[in-house]
Amino acid sequence: GEFPAGRRLLRPMEMDMLISF
Repeated sequence: GEFPAGRRLLRPMEMDMLISF
């Protein structure tokens, strides 16, 4: 997923997986 740096710092892995799917 494409999230701002701030978001990715909080939960880069979890957020990326959720947004990717």
